[in-house]
Amino acid sequence: MPDLTPLDLADEIELVSTRLDALRRSAAVFWIDLHGPVPAVAHPVRAAKTIYGDQTRVVSAEPLARPWSRTFTARARSMGHFDGLFPGTLRAEPEFLLDWTVLLVEEALGPVRAAWRVEHEPVSWYAAIWADVLLLTDEWSAVVSLTNDS
Repeated sequence: MPDLTPLDLADEIELVSTRLDALRRSAAVFWIDLHGPVPAVAHPVRAAKTIYGDQTRVVSAEPLARPWSRTFTARARSMGHFDGLFPGTLRAEPEFLLDWTVLLVEEALGPVRAAWRVEHEPVSWYAAIWADVLLLTDEWSAVVSLTNDS
């Protein structure tokens, strides 16, 4: 595991996404982004607004009922083209990369103590399918975003 600072995290997640992009088997795109991190903001809607700035209008933040890591990986697997992008045995590395993303986040930001699914209305076109998860640690707030486009 690399020794990560919160500011290194976006670069590491971009490397994961670049690898996922190289593995895909179609014109559809599957991508993971990190928005933030910013110093911890306890109120979820305020935290999301701070992270996104003018990029989008936050509509709501719904608490996750299970650990964020399980929600994140389950949502990634269920997104539109994921099965077609990474079929059969070709799915081992993408599955590892999803788990690796969880490890990177908690290594850089610390243990996630609360998470919310964020709903927003983009100012401009965002993606065909997306899922944003707001994470709060003792020191940081960040949004991990999954997108899937064709």
